[in-house]
Formats: sequence, structure tokens, C-alpha cells
Amino acid sequence: MREPVFEMLWDCRYCGEKKLLGLTHRHCARCGAAQDPAARYFPAETEKVAALDHRYVGADSVCRYCGAAAARQAHHCGRCGAALADSAAAPLHALSVASPSPTPPRPTWRLLLPISLLVAVAITVVIGLVWKTEQGFVVAAHHWQRAISVERLGPVRQSAWCSELPAAARDVTRRPEQRSRERVPDGEECRLEKQDQGDGTFKEVRTCSPRFKEQPVYEDKCDFAVEKWHAERQAKAEGDGRHPAPYWPSVAHSSPNEREGARRELYTVVFRDAAGETYRCELPERAWTAFAPGAAYRGKVRAVGGSLDCASLPPR
Repeated sequence: MREPVFEMLWDCRYCGEKKLLGLTHRHCARCGAAQDPAARYFPAETEKVAALDHRYVGADSVCRYCGAAAARQAHHCGRCGAALADSAAAPLHALSVASPSPTPPRPTWRLLLPISLLVAVAITVVIGLVWKTEQGFVVAAHHWQRAISVERLGPVRQSAWCSELPAAARDVTRRPEQRSRERVPDGEECRLEKQDQGDGTFKEVRTCSPRFKEQPVYEDKCDFAVEKWHAERQAKAEGDGRHPAPYWPSVAHSSPNEREGARRELYTVVFRDAAGETYRCELPERAWTAFAPGAAYRGKVRAVGGSLDCASLPPR
């Protein structure tokens, strides 16, 4: 069965007549002007006109002298009579050409307005983060904390994909769990595409492309026990003030399977401003010791968040 063929449309640029038929109307039905092949366009779905008894013989010839379109079988131009032996083929129109009227460009101010707003917001945020005010502070308090992690060698429950199970694993249980997703074929997506034949007509061709869907991929997950060193508890020492000096806590081992792990230390100075607001700075031990109780300093407070810039506290 032969594919149906439809007429393209064109608008006369001389008298403004709209939706003339590309194959039937080689000249304007109102003023007689010759059809401009570059003005052809695809009709809307509700405006399609079938080209009855149409036999496709190739794209129209375009007269190199006057630009008028003529059927491929013609030997001379129907407008000026020139020979069509060296004529060019009529231009083909892509699917994106839905109308001969160009879309008016958006006003420049509409494009610049959102960009200007974004720039203004960005500038405001940057200023807020950078801007600081200077004021006076006194040292109100010191606090310190030291901690030692105590580790024990013993069974720890863990999970891993069963294909990656460690050799030392014991008491293993399995359960299915989604590990990833994969794309699998799911039929086809088909649509009708308009193809310009270059003679004032077009045909609709059904084109199909594969469709895919995502589906979960499952694999066995294993819960198991393994012997390893793990944090059991912490030994802590802490105090307010600089005296006595910070010290590390003693660690008592309850069994041979225990050992000391990582150490952590934290030194905090509390500052107070003239309004009674307090600010905390975490510092290295040497810097922490240098801030004497009751000593006065000047520093900067951030405009956004109101936190003290601890690096801005040289002695006054």
C-alpha cells in the first residue's frame, strides 16, 4: 500500500494570501504571483490536504533567474520562460519548520532581569559573609578536655555483599537486597515524521526507536561477625581554668584484649563583650594558654551569624 502524500502550504508575500497549497497552487490564487519554494511549511494536523493521484518525480526545480518553482518535468520556467537545465533543487524543510512566521525575540530586559536579580543576591551574600564589625572582649573562662579511646578485640557485627565476604567472617546470615538498577528493553516508541519531498508535498513516515525501562538488580547481602579492634569506651579528663594544667587520664585495662586507641584534646576560651554576650573559640593548647583570665582584646564579629572571628584577636 502506497504511503499517503499531503500538500505543503505557503503564504503569498505579495498580497498576504494564506495557506495556499504547495502542489496545486503554483501561483497565488489571488494575485497570480509565483510560488516561492522557500516559503513552504508543514500544515497543522487539522489542516492537512491529501495530494490525490500524486506521483513523486523528484524535488522541484528553482529558476536561477527569477526564483520561481517548477515541476521536475518542466523544461522552462513558468514565470520568466528561462531554461531549467541548470536549475537548483527546491529547498527541503525540516520538521522544526512549523510556521513561516518567525518567533519574535524576547525583550532584552526580560532576559537581563533574572540575571540581575541573581547577581544582586550573590553580591549581598558575599558582603554578608565578608563584612565584620570590630569590638572589645575580655577573657571570661577557659575549658579543656582530653580523652583516650579504649579499644577491645572481639566480635563485631558487620554487613557486606556476600560476593565480597571476608575470609574471617563467621555466624553468616543472608538476605536479598537491591544493589543497583539496570536498563532493559521495553518495546518501542513510534511516531509519524513529516518528510518534505521538495515538490510542494510531504509524506508521513512511521519511525520507531527502542524504549527502555529501569529495573532493580538484587544480590545477597550478608550479615556476619568478625574479630577486630573496636572502640569500647573512653577515658576522659577535663577542667575549667588553666590550673591545674591539662593532663591525660589514666587508662585501666579490664582484660588483655584491651588497648589504648586514638587521643583527642579540645581547648576552649570563652570571651565576653560589653553587652554580656559570650563567644567561644577552640584553639591549639599554646594559644589557649596565652589568653590570660580577665585580659582585654579587640576582635571582629561576622555580620552573618554573629560569630567571633577567633583569628582576629591580637592582644590590645
